Amino acid sequence: MCGLLFCKGGQEVPNFSLYFKTEFTENGSVYECKVFIDNKSPVNYSLIPDG
Repeated sequence: MCGLLFCKGGQEVPNFSLYFKTEFTENGSVYECKVFIDNKSPVNYSLIPDG
């Protein structure tokens, strides 16, 4: 769950070719995020705000 902090914090990451969208709800607020997957290290990911 700590990875979600990246979404709320608005960390910038390069545009990776592999990503998927996800969302979660916290205290009644819905956060939409994109999860970017680094091709060199598939186990690493970053969450950023969606748009």
